[in-house]
Order: sequence, then C-alpha cells, then structure tokens
Amino acid sequence: MRVEIDTFLDAAPARVWALMLDPEGEWMGGFRFASSWTVGGALAVRGTLNGEPYEESGTPLALEPGVRLRYDHWSRLWRVPDTL
Repeated sequence: MRVEIDTFLDAAPARVWALMLDPEGEWMGGFRFASSWTVGGALAVRGTLNGEPYEESGTPLALEPGVRLRYDHWSRLWRVPDTL
C-alpha cells in the first residue's frame, strides 16, 4: 500500500524551508528533522511522544531550496511493517 500526501502551507516558502531544515527548528508538536539533506540519504524525525523519546526514519527524495522538499518516512504508530 502506498499513501501520498501533498501539503500546502500558508506561509512564505523561505520561512517554511528554514523551519523544516534547521536542526533546531520545531514542527508538528516539537518534532525535528535530522538529516544531511542529500537525496537518498538518511532522515530522522525526532521528538518526545507521551513523555518518551521517539524517532521515525525516512529518506529525502527531492530538494529544491525554498521551493520543494519531498521525503518519505515510516512511523511505528501506523502499526504496519517497515517493509513492502
């Protein structure tokens, strides 16, 4: 099964880009991205969930600075295996 979601934010692209790629930037309830931001490299989404450290993994798929950030990721909260 594959699910794709496009999200459009009502904010200046430079602001969104800075928050998502800044290692100290927080989004979605305090979670942060950690990555070298190379296409095909590693991506981690880290934060605290229910008082415990939490991490999800993914891969940057496309980067157009200030325009487009495309990535995939897997969450154990989905309760599906991390395999195809």
